[in-house]
Amino acid sequence: MVELIFALDVDNIEEAEPFVEIPGLEFYKVGLQLFLKEGYRVVEFLKQREKKVFLDLKFHDIPNTVASAARQAVRMGVDVFNIHITGGYEMVRRAVEATRDENEKMGRSSLIIGVTILTSLSQEDLERVGFSLSPKEAVIHLAKMGFEAGLDGVVCSPVEAKKIKENTSNSFLTFTPGITLYGGSRDDQKRTMSVREAVENGSDFLIVGRPIRNSPDPVRTVAEILRIIHG
Repeated sequence: MVELIFALDVDNIEEAEPFVEIPGLEFYKVGLQLFLKEGYRVVEFLKQREKKVFLDLKFHDIPNTVASAARQAVRMGVDVFNIHITGGYEMVRRAVEATRDENEKMGRSSLIIGVTILTSLSQEDLERVGFSLSPKEAVIHLAKMGFEAGLDGVVCSPVEAKKIKENTSNSFLTFTPGITLYGGSRDDQKRTMSVREAVENGSDFLIVGRPIRNSPDPVRTVAEILRIIHG
């Protein structure tokens, strides 16, 4: 079943509060912008309201540091958190091992997922940082490595979701930003799809931010997205 995640990219809890009251929104992504201002308090704020939390801090460091960060994420009680697969196989493997161990200790079930190639990056962008593969090829390569290392899923563009499942497993979860309501404004995203296209292409979790946040009627927009998701 496809789920909607709202990207809570606001400056503080006060700005977040109206979005947390929207009917039908149960899953929220907390990224650097909000977490650096509010810290763990924002996770508590959402959990007190019985919401699910995706901690989007994209850990990327030496294996020991990322494994320790993974343990802290589980202890926070977040439902999902992510790491950069480009940190290397050993970093990913160690983080997965730490997550599973901490989940068992805490009686939790936090998911650890990997970032492949950011949806803001184009072929030219990848070439400038030394990638010889196309964005799609790089995403598939990294997703396969993450799958082999034991990740629960990946962050990818909706364009690549179906191909990732074909190269890993149908149970390997795809979290897809770069979602537009009907194929409209893309802002800084390069590899995007509409809600309907993303669902049809195998996305498990649709991460939607600006189409809701900038809507003149966020409640109505969320209702429309959920209507499309659930057919």
